[in-house]
Amino acid sequence: AIRGARSEVRKRVWEFAGASSPAAGGQVTVDIDGVLVLAHSEKQDATPTWKKTFGHHPLVAFVDHGPAGSGEPVRPGNAGSNTAIDHIETAQLALAQLPKKYRRGRRTLIRTDSAGGTHDFVAWLAQRGR
Repeated sequence: AIRGARSEVRKRVWEFAGASSPAAGGQVTVDIDGVLVLAHSEKQDATPTWKKTFGHHPLVAFVDHGPAGSGEPVRPGNAGSNTAIDHIETAQLALAQLPKKYRRGRRTLIRTDSAGGTHDFVAWLAQRGR
């Protein structure tokens, strides 16, 4: 319900923003990437990271606002490096928060760094109708 509400609000705000909307060109770009948040003590859900540190590894998705803007978060969460299922889940949750016409087809470009370059994630992205 919350993702649906965010989708509807995003649709209305983007319509109101007009040429300043991230969808102004008829296409939306979603960037998926992970970051490290170090914890110096045992915090809730903190785990060892691939950099041999301890903390959180959120995998986030942002709607790109182009060179003049920053990003609009559409999905936070923890994930493993090169973990296809985490990238798929992040993409699904991000897409669910976009206006309906941007959830399928070629109107949305999903970008990720090499951690998203797994066979399973690429195969999921390339499925017919997605």
